[in-house]
Amino acid sequence: QTMVKAYYLNLVIALLLGLLFVFSGLVKVNGSLNPDVHQHLVEDFNTKVYNIFSLHSFGFQTGDIFRIILGYSEVILGVLLMIPVPIATKTASLSLFVIMIGATYTHFIVNEPYAFPVVLGAILLYLFFNHPPKSVSGAGRPELVKSVSKTKIKKSQ
Repeated sequence: QTMVKAYYLNLVIALLLGLLFVFSGLVKVNGSLNPDVHQHLVEDFNTKVYNIFSLHSFGFQTGDIFRIILGYSEVILGVLLMIPVPIATKTASLSLFVIMIGATYTHFIVNEPYAFPVVLGAILLYLFFNHPPKSVSGAGRPELVKSVSKTKIKKSQ
């Protein structure tokens, strides 16, 4: 019973985080969703992020390509995070965790609040290590655990 609840809690967390990253990525690449935030991101990536990560040394003329790559990565990984298959969740959560390390570093360097990417990173690590819960068998599907338990009870009687 507890493992089934943990499974669904992890699933809800993964879905909500996945949606957050899909929206965040879309705002980075598409100015029509939220024009003000998009314009702010364009300016930040072309100044702060460009200088912090020395993007010129990688051949980037502006931070736009990096912003677009990061945005599409967040969209793809956000979708992957929402797929209830352990390898998808683990791959996406670990990859997004690495992105959150970069986001935390960027916010820290430019003296902006960095608690949000730290919290997101912690939740992503939680998902990496706990999705699905360790004792849930059957590719993480609780309904299989119930049927296996009933079969074991019948055999032991």
